Amino acid sequence: MMKPIWAAVIALMMAGAANASEITFGRGETGHLFFPQDADDAPAVLLLHDWSGPSEKMQLEAQRFADQGYVVLMPDMFAGKSPATPEAARALMMHEDIDAQRIRLKRTITDALTYLSVRPSVDADDIALVGFDFGATVALKAGMEGLNVDAVVAFEPLPNLLAKVGPVDFEHADMPILTHFAETQEDGAPIQFLEQELVAQNKANKVYHYPIVDPGFSITTDGQYDAVAAKLARKRTLDFLDKNR
Repeated sequence: MMKPIWAAVIALMMAGAANASEITFGRGETGHLFFPQDADDAPAVLLLHDWSGPSEKMQLEAQRFADQGYVVLMPDMFAGKSPATPEAARALMMHEDIDAQRIRLKRTITDALTYLSVRPSVDADDIALVGFDFGATVALKAGMEGLNVDAVVAFEPLPNLLAKVGPVDFEHADMPILTHFAETQEDGAPIQFLEQELVAQNKANKVYHYPIVDPGFSITTDGQYDAVAAKLARKRTLDFLDKNR
């Protein structure tokens, strides 16, 4: 459960998000849309949330990108089911047939990209895919399938979960990919394999490890959040997106 002090901080920061709204797009999918000030032909980020769903903390991450000049769309990958805990979210996703889940998530991402690309305020040739935790894993899978985006950024993806939905093969990933890992994240061998595959496939790909931090360091929560490491990861992300526009 989020501590009161963090809830207050997030509420205060979100209060400035005047250009945020809930939307419906595609085939009835829902999401949150964030606009920077004076958006005109702006770059865009399709942001995939973590196990908490499109929660306040994930909206804060989306707002951070909007504050840097990006139009941000965060689709609800749980289709409005709003699990109360990460464990409930995992149970929700694992209960669904994995092939049906892949089809549904791919459709949501494709519809979200279409929605962004036709908005007059968005530069359709400058859209990146950014994911956190569960969403980072989905983002990497989308990248492997050759999704038409300029870059993919994965904050703490889950290699074991990625392997469950098919072979880890970036042959068709034409876009540069950036990943961030906590040094203490479990599944060290799968992470090493994932890193080897990324680096071998594309020299533009980057993999960063953050020492002495725990999984969840990159997201503003009441637990493992590390402000110094998270700030560095965000800077590296913005630099990477700027370089690969």
